[in-house]
Amino acid sequence: MSSKDAQLTLLNYIGTMLYGFCGGAFGDIYEDKKIVGIGPRWIVCEVRLLVNDCKEQVDTFVLADFENSQELVEFIEEYKKEESWD
Repeated sequence: MSSKDAQLTLLNYIGTMLYGFCGGAFGDIYEDKKIVGIGPRWIVCEVRLLVNDCKEQVDTFVLADFENSQELVEFIEEYKKEESWD
């Protein structure tokens, strides 16, 4: 697979939902996450956090980085889920 093909494959993960804690890759965040950016060794996810005693919802972004693309893809495949916020 060429480098360009690998990049296109990774872009297919944009919008993928990741379930829960994700092995701590995003720190101490247990909420589901939506992939909004991806590179050869990193992903950025949007997270909807509840604040003010769960009365308000705030969207924020978190980053996880990996040793290589294979590790990144294996991570996504392990923690992805079918449901979406939309």
